[in-house]
Amino acid sequence: MVTNTQKSPQNTQRSAEWRTFVREISRRPRSQTWTFAIILAKVAAVFGSQTIAELWILHPAAGLNGRSSIDLVATPFGATLVEPYLERLEDGVYI
Repeated sequence: MVTNTQKSPQNTQRSAEWRTFVREISRRPRSQTWTFAIILAKVAAVFGSQTIAELWILHPAAGLNGRSSIDLVATPFGATLVEPYLERLEDGVYI
C-alpha cells in the first residue's frame, strides 16, 4: 500500500490557520477560552467530527451573516449568536 505523506496546499493552509487560532485563543482571558471550548465541543457534536468542527469554526457561515464563528466567539455577544445557530443546525435548520 502506497501512502501520500505530503499535505495538500489546502490542508497545509488549514493547519496553519488552526495553529494561529490556537495561539490567539491561548492569549485570551480564561472565560473566553472556556466559552470557545464549549462551543467547539458543541460543533463537534453537531457535525460528528472534531476535524470537521475545527474546519467549520474557521470559515464563514451563511447563518451567521457570512462571519466565522471563531470571530464571533471572541466576544460574549458573538458567542450568544453562535450557540442558537448551532442548535438550529442540530435541528436541521440551515439558514
